[in-house]
Amino acid sequence: MIANTRDIDLWRSMIFYAASQQLISEFNEILIRIFQPCVAQGVQGTVTVQPTKPVVRGD
Repeated sequence: MIANTRDIDLWRSMIFYAASQQLISEFNEILIRIFQPCVAQGVQGTVTVQPTKPVVRGD
């Protein structure tokens, strides 16, 4: 069986898509590990900052 170029392109794009999904999930895990401590500390700051804006407008 001779594979035409369209089949080869399809396979190539499927393989590339699968590889990129794998990379994205691994990259997400790395980002989560890096930023989770920052987010845990920063959430307290942002939670206190964000409600002040509507409150100031309300006053």
